[in-house]
Formats: sequence, C-alpha cells, structure tokens
Amino acid sequence: MSHPTIIANMSPASGATVAIPATLTWQCANATCYEVYFIQTSVDELPIYVGVVYSGVYSPTMLKGESYRWKIIARNGGQWTPSPIYSFTTIP
Repeated sequence: MSHPTIIANMSPASGATVAIPATLTWQCANATCYEVYFIQTSVDELPIYVGVVYSGVYSPTMLKGESYRWKIIARNGGQWTPSPIYSFTTIP
C-alpha cells in the first residue's frame, strides 16, 4: 500500500472568514479514507474526531459568527498522513 501524500488545498484555509453553510474540502493522493476532526473553538481548542469519510468533502453544522478548527488524517491501510490544524470564522 502507498503512503497517503501530503494533504493539499484545504478549504476553508486558516484565517478565512466564510458564509454558512460551508463545506470542508481537501485533496490527497493514495488515501482510501479520511478521519475528520472538527471543533467550535468556544467549546474547546483542539479538534475532536467526528467520523470517517471516503472523499475529500465534509459538511459540518456550523453557527454564524463562530470560530472553528479542523484537521484531516488521510489513511491507507496502516499508513496515515495528518494535516495541520486549520482555523476559520463564520460570518455573523
């Protein structure tokens, strides 16, 4: 099995301000699935595990005027590649 490549083109990017509904997207070669970690920063600072997806898209529920953090772990069998933690804010 090939090791997943570095996760690229993560959106929303760190520091972005976005309208809701917003969708988290990313790209990564050689991954069979992705663990998604997401948190509203008024609840906690570190993203928590929310589930596995099989494409580079996740649509979490968000509130207006809040800040969020997220990261992805790309997996392929026993191989994995984590992304950095990204943060963004939603428009009030």
